[in-house]
Amino acid sequence: MEEGGQLVSLNIGGRHFTTDVGTLKRAQASFFVILLDKRWRHSPTEEHVMENLHFFIDRDPRHFGLILDHLRKVPFNLPSCSRAIGEIRREAEFYCLDDLLKVISRHEFHDFGKGPIFPGDRIQVNSKKLEEMEAIGNDSEVHGHLGMTRLDYLHGGEIYCSLCGCNSKGFDGFQRAITERRSHGDIGTVRRVHNNGKCCDVSFGSSKLIYHIPATIVDLVYEN
Repeated sequence: MEEGGQLVSLNIGGRHFTTDVGTLKRAQASFFVILLDKRWRHSPTEEHVMENLHFFIDRDPRHFGLILDHLRKVPFNLPSCSRAIGEIRREAEFYCLDDLLKVISRHEFHDFGKGPIFPGDRIQVNSKKLEEMEAIGNDSEVHGHLGMTRLDYLHGGEIYCSLCGCNSKGFDGFQRAITERRSHGDIGTVRRVHNNGKCCDVSFGSSKLIYHIPATIVDLVYEN
């Protein structure tokens, strides 16, 4: 078996994780690259070295799953809690994960994932926040908002967004309501922001449909 595909068992503060050598070596000059250097694994035979990749690391395991997702290049969400972000930063510093530290710094610049949002950002609709907004759909501040209205059922005149103040003349492409999108777990790309980031126009995948969404119900997604 090639070394990159060799499984590695990690005991992080009493919690067990399994990954492979290739994943752990993905971040250059990291703690894991040094850990897996054969010079530090004393063994009578090469076969014994390759068959016994078990390590104990005396660190807090709470955020290690997120660290592995980062190394696996899987999209992930950072928490909105500043305390949790501080904990992740400390772990990233310990493991010498420079790219993850850059992501954390950008997240903090975005006010812990709440905004501002910029064109090109990758986002997910927060289902819980969407449900809360739908629950107050008759509220005067929300009523008639583009993100909450079945736009294809409106006839004549301009469509006005009461949250960001823009109207249908300022939109690029056909607008749809986010409530009409069945899958809210998909990752979308911000195409345009309105009124200093109060709302954003988002596309999902290869679809040409554009969704006008309140920035308060989206979470930033980080991809490697």
